[in-house]
Amino acid sequence: MTNNVGSIWDLSGGISFLGNSKSTLDNHGLITAANLESFGGYQSTILTVVNFNNSGTISLDNALAGDNFTLDGNYMGNNGYLLLNTELNDNNSASDLLYITGSTSGSTYVTINNVGGMGAATLNGIRVIQIGGESNGEFIQTGRIVAGAYDYWLTKASNNKDWKLISTFIAAEKPEIITQPIESIPTEALTLPIEPALSTETKISTEPTLIEESVAIERTELGIYSASLSTANTLFIPSLQDRKGVAQEVGVALRIFQPFGIMQAQSQTTNTKRLNNLWIRSEGRHQQINDTHAQLKTQSNSYVFQLGKDLVQWVEQKVARFSFGVMAGYGESRSNTHSSLSHYNAEGMLRGYSFGVYGLGGANTVDNTGLYVDTWLMYSLFNNTVSGEGLASEQYKLKGITSSIEVGYTLKLAENTTKNIAYFIQPSVQLIWMGIKPDIHYEANGTEVKGIGDGNIQSLVGIRLLINGVNVQSTDKNSLFYSYIEANWNHNSKDFGVSANGVISTQKGKKDTGELKFGIEGQLNNQLNIWGNVGYQIGSHGYHDSILMLGVNYPF
Repeated sequence: MTNNVGSIWDLSGGISFLGNSKSTLDNHGLITAANLESFGGYQSTILTVVNFNNSGTISLDNALAGDNFTLDGNYMGNNGYLLLNTELNDNNSASDLLYITGSTSGSTYVTINNVGGMGAATLNGIRVIQIGGESNGEFIQTGRIVAGAYDYWLTKASNNKDWKLISTFIAAEKPEIITQPIESIPTEALTLPIEPALSTETKISTEPTLIEESVAIERTELGIYSASLSTANTLFIPSLQDRKGVAQEVGVALRIFQPFGIMQAQSQTTNTKRLNNLWIRSEGRHQQINDTHAQLKTQSNSYVFQLGKDLVQWVEQKVARFSFGVMAGYGESRSNTHSSLSHYNAEGMLRGYSFGVYGLGGANTVDNTGLYVDTWLMYSLFNNTVSGEGLASEQYKLKGITSSIEVGYTLKLAENTTKNIAYFIQPSVQLIWMGIKPDIHYEANGTEVKGIGDGNIQSLVGIRLLINGVNVQSTDKNSLFYSYIEANWNHNSKDFGVSANGVISTQKGKKDTGELKFGIEGQLNNQLNIWGNVGYQIGSHGYHDSILMLGVNYPF
């Protein structure tokens, strides 16, 4: 007997008998065994046949999990398909079940549809196929099976007969991606999108795994969600030196060499005018970080462009100097997360804008040493896209406020009047409050995604050694140079991460980090400063971050 291509046989809730000694059913079309229109609620269907050859599709898809289809006979898969519903949770999850009383052979592609499952770690797994005879057939997972924070896999059970779904790690072999054309399935009869059919065959050991060695398989998308939140909160964060350069920061640009007889013609009016300036900075960075369980490695490449302008300036000779300004920026970051267990990848694209205000106050002494205080407040808005392998892309927004206060003290160590060189040391402390967070997002598969780490306070304690001098090669005596080396210790009060249906995954390694930075600045003339620095941060759990920054300051 043959079910031809394009034909639909509805066996839902019934008992069919094709049991003579020579009976064989060749399925090239669609056989439904759980049609709600034929028989409402959970269904148990029995088909008795000596041999069942499946080149088409067997479907138990009816938006419910818990139906049973008993095939009383032998089963051969001829690259056919099986559609099942499962409530993807722990071992006790409800699921459709295909029970084959005889033996199996050949290959069958299995699509699992999650019906309301929140995702959970499994130990023994969720049985979806039960086999009474010899189990020589291969049941191959098509596409990814995800729920909440977890990836599930279709694998053979420890009895080497049945097939089950697991969300715990057993072996870490790279899944084979198989393209299998579907020609015999009437697409109007299916509720699951299965074309094109990219099948993922998971080759997993059939040996029993000890429970204490089981590790839940985290979805790679969690790494992207975490990285995007962390980057959004740190992308537009500058120190005063990053924002305006060393010359503006220590205030030595025009007056440090007056004791040497250089630039004696500069007046206090000129100094006041210099505070009215436009500054631009551009920064690129490459970061690598791991997650809580060392499964997910995320690499990010970020770029930011910021500019600002002083609006109000005030300089009181030999007493103090103050400035107030506005700033704006654009930034983007591309991230990639790889799982060491599932070998899946996910990608993220973050783009955003920032708008803020800043204020600077400090001593205005003759030798430009003393205290300075810098503060800023910024609002940022981002759009983020998360693209998981084999899954629909997810898009959502992040927004919020960040603010900072930085306090430093500039102390002259020594000077060489003959060579027109001065040496400074500058300790500083910066506190940054990070309040950027995402909207609550619901993925296409129903997973609720929330950000973790809102309200993090980052503290930076550093010390900078500066060398300041005149460019003797230049005929312009306003041409100065600065070079410095800087060491910082950074501490974060919270780890950034993500909650997927209540399961939390966070980044590791950024709680306490060390940073080393080298920089140089050139005051090319009385109207233009250019500066740049390179930095490297390192933390625990394999975290590291490389930074390159360039800036321009144009007084007018």
